[in-house]
Parts: sequence; C-alpha cells; structure tokens
Amino acid sequence: MPRILNSGPLQQASIPPSGRLRRWTRITGLVYIAGIILLTALFRGFGERWWLLSPLLFFPIQLWVAPLALLIPAAWKFERRLLPLLAFTLLLALFGIAGFRFGTGAQFPTPGAPALTVLTYNTGEDNNTSVEPFLRSQMPDLIMLQAVVRHADFRHLRYPGCHVKELDEFVLISRFPILNSKRISTGKPQWKKSLAAAFTIDWNGRAITVYTVHVPTLRREFDRLTGKKGPQKSKRSRVATFRDDMRARVELNEHFARMLAAEPGPLIVAGDFNMPASGYLHAQYASRLTDAFGVTGRGFGFTFPGFDPYLPTFFGTWLRLDYVFCNSAWKPLSCTVEQGRASQHRAVAATFQLKGTADQAPKQK
Repeated sequence: MPRILNSGPLQQASIPPSGRLRRWTRITGLVYIAGIILLTALFRGFGERWWLLSPLLFFPIQLWVAPLALLIPAAWKFERRLLPLLAFTLLLALFGIAGFRFGTGAQFPTPGAPALTVLTYNTGEDNNTSVEPFLRSQMPDLIMLQAVVRHADFRHLRYPGCHVKELDEFVLISRFPILNSKRISTGKPQWKKSLAAAFTIDWNGRAITVYTVHVPTLRREFDRLTGKKGPQKSKRSRVATFRDDMRARVELNEHFARMLAAEPGPLIVAGDFNMPASGYLHAQYASRLTDAFGVTGRGFGFTFPGFDPYLPTFFGTWLRLDYVFCNSAWKPLSCTVEQGRASQHRAVAATFQLKGTADQAPKQK
C-alpha cells in the first residue's frame, strides 16, 4: 500500500518571491497612478475651496514624483506593462500639478506696431540681492513693485525722466505719464493691507489700465493651523479657523477676478497672487484673463521660493506665485522669469502688443 505523506488539509503552494514582488509592484503602481490622477483633478476643481487640499497645493513637485524613482525600476524588472501608465502619470504631474508649459515661445512684435513690456517683482526678502541686472536685460516700460517697505531703496531703478507713483506697498515706475491711481482694498478685517493698486497710463495717446497686485500671504493661516503662532487653541478650533480663512480667501479672489474681467479698455494685471498654477483660484483668473506665461512661456516658470528663511529651499524654486495677466485687448508676445537670484520671489517680465495695432502698422515693401 502506498504511503500517504500528508493526511491533513492540502497545503497551498507558496508564491515565489518574484511573484510577490510583481504583485506588490502592480498594486503600488496602480495606487500611485490613481492618486496622481485624482489629486490633479481635485486641485483644479476644488483646490483652495477645500481646506485639506490647500496645504498640499504648496508642496514641492519633487515630493509628488519621488515615488517614481522606485516604481519605474521595479516596473521595468517585474511589471513592464505599468511603464506606459507611469510615464503618463509623470507627464500629468509635471503639466497638471507643477504647471509645466510648452507655449509659443517669444514672438517679435509686428514691425512698426508698438509693444509694451512690463516687469513685476515682489521685493520682500531679497537676501541683499538686486533685481537690476534682470531689469536692464528686459528694459521694461513699466516696473511694478510690491511689498516695498523703504521706497528710497528702489529709487536707483527709476529711469531718467520717468514717472513714479507710490501707493502704500506698491510702486509703479513708468516711461509714460501716469494719469491717475487708486487703492483696491481687501475688504476683509483679517487682512489690513491693500489688495492692489490700479493705475491709468497714457500710452502713446491711449489710456490703458494696469493693476499691481499683492494677494495676502497664507503664511499666517498656515502658522495658525499648525499652532506655531497665535493663541493656543484646540486642533478642531484651529481647523475651523483655517477653513473660514480659506473661504474668505476664495471669496476675495473670485470677487477680484470678476472685477478685473469687467474692467473696460486694455488691461494688464501683474503681481504676487500667492496662488499655485494648479489650483482653483488660478483657474478663476485664467478663465477670465490671459496668463502671459501660460500662452508664451516654456518650462515651469517657478518664481518662489528662490530664498526663504521659513522654508527649506534645497529644492530650489517650486511654485509659480507671480503672474502677468491681460484681457482680450492684448496679445502676449513673451513672458520671461528671472533665473538664479537668491531672492524670495523672482521677477517676471512680459511683452504685449495691442490687438489691431498690427493692422495699422506700415507694410514693408
């Protein structure tokens, strides 16, 4: 009679190590891919409107793509069918979250048609560096400064015979006459400073409107959420306060975007909006105005933080917070972001041509 070796329940064959690694690579890869797709959609659709997403909008893109450093080699060895999906996810993270643009590139203005170049720069925390080299390379017609504490520090930037107007933290240096100006208030008690300053410029005999903008920073809200500053409160109370603050911020930006869209005549809006390019608030402006870098820029266009005493800057710049927008009266020709300076914010220069002036330019024979 044959001998029965196992009289108990049948034992299942164990999965070999390579099979387990293949399974975990597949599961981890699919979870990561689904997460990036969901995060990209939530950022754009909800963004700052959902308090849980607001801090995530400001995370470095390097953190979102870091898992690919392990997933791609693992997929190559164990599950190559994942590679196309991982490549798609990388592109989605770079374009959808980091805001990579592959625009038209710089275009030359039509010969004989006037062009207008503006430069915007948040002067706070410049780390003893100067924007002047970038300014001289761009030769802007309008210099729009925000967060100016000592106005005398920037008098060296003024052109001979230029026109200057100072309103609170805002300074406009213009090659053209400044006809009038006004402050735009935040209208919110938690933010004491002005939201923007509006100027009317006599540009070659035509009145144009420019806004220099500084949306209040979120640093105070983040510090209160984490309990670093402000009165000691419970976690639930801090979350409730942060949620209210973010709701007020969304309302402020939605109202401002509608106000800008209703502005008659040629309009250019530039400054520090303190909003990432992947979020809901940027979509509110971009749906009403034209983002000059979004149309003509190539690359990420990151402007922050070149240097920041409160943030780890070993990633380099990883956020686009400074923008130049225009309404439908203008055609963006170029948008250039300053590179390499250890200032908290990098300057941005953009050139525009008024639509219709190209038709009026003399034809070359």
